[in-house]
Amino acid sequence: MLITETATRLRLVGYEDRRDALEKLLTFRRSSAVFAYEKFKKNKWAARTMQPEDYKARLEELKEQQKTCLLYEDENGFWTFTGLKDLIANRFMDHESKSLLTYPEPKIVAWDKVPEHTMRPYQREALDKLLEIKHGAVEMGTGVGKSFIILNGTKELALQTVVMAPSVSIASQLYDEFKEAFGKTFLEYRNEVRIDVACRLLTDTSDKVIAVAHEVGFEDVSHFNRAFKQVMGITPRQYRLANRRKAQLEG
Repeated sequence: MLITETATRLRLVGYEDRRDALEKLLTFRRSSAVFAYEKFKKNKWAARTMQPEDYKARLEELKEQQKTCLLYEDENGFWTFTGLKDLIANRFMDHESKSLLTYPEPKIVAWDKVPEHTMRPYQREALDKLLEIKHGAVEMGTGVGKSFIILNGTKELALQTVVMAPSVSIASQLYDEFKEAFGKTFLEYRNEVRIDVACRLLTDTSDKVIAVAHEVGFEDVSHFNRAFKQVMGITPRQYRLANRRKAQLEG
């Protein structure tokens, strides 16, 4: 069974007797390592100055680095990356698929300043495809109004979004347009979305605060506590205790 555990991790259950086939399927050549090998092989200075056995050992080391296997193993068994799901499914036709991936419920965010123009049909089509896949890479051509598409997507989806801009000027433009449209910076908006998800986790689960912080994208729990208090006015622990008391009173 192929189980999608997170947006990037695919668990392989019941493939223990297929290790060799999986390793062969998920082994790829790294172009950067191939380049490093060829470059060192042509390095006449290294060939002259290094001991023959050291030179040969280095060549073998670089040769080994040319291949990388994307099959990993931990205490729960085999796993790889979700982007390789179709490759594995097409190779082993007897597989079953299951997803443990959950997304926060979308909600509409109001404009702080309504844009002067509406979306063109091709922009609407690009946004629909962007929203359909939920996570992944989407390519959009030059001149289609990427920042306007992203702004409308943010309004409709209201979820944490990662945006890669091709230049500093476009990134600056997007930040400026975002603040004008929503009345807050992207970082302020992102923190509010993260804290909103954190509130649901603190209410609905018994996960530790540090686990909740990591789940919503904060690597440092102190930073999470500060951001949470800035948005909610109380700490995560105080929020959880208040909700437990409320539930007991209502129960």
